[in-house]
Amino acid sequence: MPGESGIKRLCSVFVEEPQCVLEILMIARCAVKEEDCMCLATVLGSDTSRLKVLDLSLNEPEDTGVKLLSDALQHSKLQSLKLRNCNLTETSCEALAMALSSEMCSLAKLDLKENDLKDSGIKQMCSAIKALQCKLSLLCLSDCRITEVGIRALASALRSNPSHLRDLDLSRNDLGDTGLEELSLFLQEPGCRLENLNLCDCDLTEESCSALASALTSDSSALRELDLSRNPLGDSGATELSGAIAHPHCHLEKLRLVGCEIGEEGGTSLALALGSNGSDLRSLDLSGNLLGDVVMKPLSTALRDSGCKLKSLSISECGITGEGCVPLAEALSSGTSHLKKLDMTGNKLRQEGVRLLSAHRSTLKSLLLSEVRPKYKDIESLAVALRGGELRELDLSHKELDDSGLEIIAKALRTPDCRLETLRLYNNKISSAGCVAMVSTLRENPQHLLELDLSGNEPGDDGVELLASALREQHCRLHTLKLNECNLTKSSCAAVASVLKGSHLKELALSHNNLGDSGVKLLSEELQHATCTLEALSLASCGVTQEGCACLASALRSNPGHLQQLDLTGNALGDQGRALLLSLQQDPGYRLDKLSL
Repeated sequence: MPGESGIKRLCSVFVEEPQCVLEILMIARCAVKEEDCMCLATVLGSDTSRLKVLDLSLNEPEDTGVKLLSDALQHSKLQSLKLRNCNLTETSCEALAMALSSEMCSLAKLDLKENDLKDSGIKQMCSAIKALQCKLSLLCLSDCRITEVGIRALASALRSNPSHLRDLDLSRNDLGDTGLEELSLFLQEPGCRLENLNLCDCDLTEESCSALASALTSDSSALRELDLSRNPLGDSGATELSGAIAHPHCHLEKLRLVGCEIGEEGGTSLALALGSNGSDLRSLDLSGNLLGDVVMKPLSTALRDSGCKLKSLSISECGITGEGCVPLAEALSSGTSHLKKLDMTGNKLRQEGVRLLSAHRSTLKSLLLSEVRPKYKDIESLAVALRGGELRELDLSHKELDDSGLEIIAKALRTPDCRLETLRLYNNKISSAGCVAMVSTLRENPQHLLELDLSGNEPGDDGVELLASALREQHCRLHTLKLNECNLTKSSCAAVASVLKGSHLKELALSHNNLGDSGVKLLSEELQHATCTLEALSLASCGVTQEGCACLASALRSNPGHLQQLDLTGNALGDQGRALLLSLQQDPGYRLDKLSL
């Protein structure tokens, strides 16, 4: 963490260097105190500052610090401010409200999640939301201990000035059904432009669904995304929503109902609504509900309907077996289904289910089967589906897939008509022998596979060296390689480092490996070359210290033009190590937009 002096040095660049063009500053969890806010306020109020995004989450600015920042916001170019989990109080809300009410304030996005604001704090914010000068388009109030009293005040304020807000997050507050009635009235205001509403885990019941259904079917409804996950809506609530989805005035495109205690009756109602010509729904997440195989038949009928516009369906952990896959597979191969992404993670499909989903040609581009655990015959069916199919993304994580199973998949990937771009194999039983199969794939059909995730496996030094040898070949187009939690050693690190110079790799994830400073030094030696075009590097919890930071900083100074994201969380970097990297982030000559320490 940079500390007080580090923040002062950082801020002096903004004020004293007119050529500084930094627009994004992320200093979350950096022990920013009240005195540091004074320096930041000076930056915000400077005519030369181009800062547009400021993330101060997980710091302790206290009310006085927020007051200083708020005063500066009244004549600032800042557009986005994050103050998540900053111990804000009602006093902080009062200061922020005054800033938002100013005509000169440019703030459009405000994130206050995980602060103990209570209803009293929300009431303070309402004075700003009512103001015509307020430009907020996104407001996040997740987990702020708001009750129906606060939501009523907020809804009333929004009805006074409904036209500016587009995105509202009220998740993880105890709003209750009564509070939702007031909010639903706001959604029906002719000038309401709210498009995205998150009400996850708000203690809502089927009564709330009735109020929301009325809002969704009003002439003026602009809502496009709605998250009602982890509320006990039950079948009655799902049925209420189904009627709204099928209504011609409802333009909802994305609906999340994860863990809402929906069973066969509610699932069937939703399925019937999808087949309606009036439904605009493109994405539906019903994960964690007890739908069972019975719902798969009406759902499949809806997917075959040419009027169904659904492109993404998540039904993970819904108690579906191989029997439920029969109608679903028929729908996917019907030629009329628009579905492109199917997530069936955590269902007990067994051999027959996986075989059915794999055997039929379909237009699916993404198939997620994590934790389904198929047998070898199922894997052979998946391999058949890869040959000549439309599949672009396949997730086989948590499946206890071993080297023999991977060889079957890899053989399919080597066929010229395979178009798979992303393969996720996290937490399987793949060793260096499995890497041999993948290397053959990368060499024989190098044009298509772009992302490979082998995290949580045991490729060993030999396996990593084999992968590196393939990546060094010019024809290999792999741009993302993830090897988190792979027990990599310094030897493995040397092999991976050799890839950075001259390959097409853009993202490399090596987190949770005990690389130490010696491993980071090897990586840094290659990062400094102009031919290294890596854009994202993850080294979380890798035993990196201040010495490793110095190596990375030196490499970035030699080659500042490419790396945009660097993750070093969970390392003992020390104040000087953090300061070294933070000084690079604020320098306009570098592209380091996202630095996580």
